[in-house]
Formats: sequence, C-alpha cells, structure tokens
Amino acid sequence: MKTIPILSAALCVFATAQADDKLRIYTIGNSFHCWLPGWLTHVEQHGSVNPHQQVGVDYLGGSWVRQHWDRNDEEHHARKDVESNDLDVLTLGGMHDPDYGIDRFTEAALARNPKVIVTFQEFWLPHDSLTWGTKPHYGALGDSLRTWTDVPLTDPDKTPRLFDLPTADQLQKLHQVYFDAFDKYIADLNKKLGRRVIRIVPVGQAVIALRRKIIAGEMPGVSKQSDLFIDATGHPKKEIHALSAYCHYIVIYHKDPRGMTGITRENISPEASRVLQNLAWNAVINHPLSGFFEGKAN
Repeated sequence: MKTIPILSAALCVFATAQADDKLRIYTIGNSFHCWLPGWLTHVEQHGSVNPHQQVGVDYLGGSWVRQHWDRNDEEHHARKDVESNDLDVLTLGGMHDPDYGIDRFTEAALARNPKVIVTFQEFWLPHDSLTWGTKPHYGALGDSLRTWTDVPLTDPDKTPRLFDLPTADQLQKLHQVYFDAFDKYIADLNKKLGRRVIRIVPVGQAVIALRRKIIAGEMPGVSKQSDLFIDATGHPKKEIHALSAYCHYIVIYHKDPRGMTGITRENISPEASRVLQNLAWNAVINHPLSGFFEGKAN
C-alpha cells in the first residue's frame, strides 16, 4: 500500500472544509451505531456546519466490522459502496474485539480518497460484560473485572435493571481492557498507514461519564443508570443517541458543541443537552486518538 504522508491538523479535511461543503459520509455498524446519521444531522443543523450527505448505511445486528466486509450481496453491499465512492468520512462501529474489517474498509476508502478520515465508535459493553456473546473475548478478565453481584431477574432479556448495580469506577475498570485493546489496534494501524487516518470516537468513555453523573444525581431527567437503556443488552435511549452525535460532531468537524441550542429531538431538555455537550467535549479532547488537537477540558 502506498504510504500517506503525515498531515498536520491544519491540513485535515475537517479543518479546511468550507461553509458550503457537504461531507460525504458512509456508516457501517450494528444496532449500537447504525442510528447515528439522523442524530448527527440533527446536531449539525444546530451547529456552524452544513449537514452532511449520507451516502449510505450498512446495518447488521450484533456485527463485527469484518462481517460487513465479507458479506457482499444485494442487501449488504458496503464493500462495493466504499470501493466505488469518494468518501470524506467513513464511520464504523463493531463489537468487543478489533478485527480485520477495520483495516479492509480503511484501505478501500483510502484508495478512492487519500484524504478520507475513518472513525471508529467505542461502545459501552453489552450487558456490562466482556464475555457476553459467543465466547469470552478477554479470557479470565471478563469475569474477574465484573466485581459486582447481579440480582436475579424475572425477565432478563427485557429488563435493563442490571445496569443500576455497578459504580462508575467499576465500569471504568471493566471497560478499560476493551478501550486499551482498540487504542493499540488503531494506533498501530495508523502508524502503518503513515497518518492518523482512523480516529476513535470515545462514546464508550462518555457513556461511563454520563452514568457517573446519574449516580451522583447530576443528570436532569434521568434518575437511574437503567433509564439510559431499552433492554438488558444495552440498546440506547435518546440520551446516548445525542451523546454519540455530539462526540462524532467534535471528532469530525473539530468544533465545540457546548452552548449549542435547539437540540430537541425526542424532547431532550436544554438542561440535559448542556450536560451531554460537556461530557462529549471532555471525552473527545482528552482521548489521544480522537484526532482533536486543540482545546482544554473544563
């Protein structure tokens, strides 16, 4: 593969986009990510950017990125779409482990547009577990780091009450294994590519910060951690939708959403919006692989 020279922040596509430009974005992911385009557009409409053009969305439930690459048929043709479109941004969402689909899609997008940026969305672990799904993904760590005691539920598939049990510190310790694995994978891949092509959108860390706020009684309109989720798997409600959109907005455009008004989708209150904006801002600018090169947390 041709090596891409390292670009400074000033030369990034996001820093140089003109006010009338529409970034061409393609989204690939599972049910923790596929809803992003509509929410991102809603945030863009209240920011100082022209809402993006959504080239396409490829959704597979519970999927790793590699499954989108390997499946190439009439219903799921993300591989063909990425190979044939000049994208500005490719957003990816996967599962617990890094996988070769991230590499393949990044290489395909770069072949069409050497200035493309790829984002990978961290997620919050389904069921607050490293071992949920097929087999343990991180060996014995999956059980040893889950240091709280579950309570028996009468309807575990539909009840998100389990999310009320851990503290934010316990969540951070559990998730850190997953965060570290992706940080290393993305850092190594960017080094191979010769520039920061792939940017981590630290939604998972922002969600933990949000849950910390809820535990402290500092999140307007949300009294319990479980209020953030539809089910015990962890499918998100509106607060996490908005939080993810703010995080992506910062990573993609290098713009500060704090003070943005009018975010009323699904009746999110102005007070709640302010908290979510601050959480997103602090999560992104403090993550070394978010691609955000300026700004300080406060």
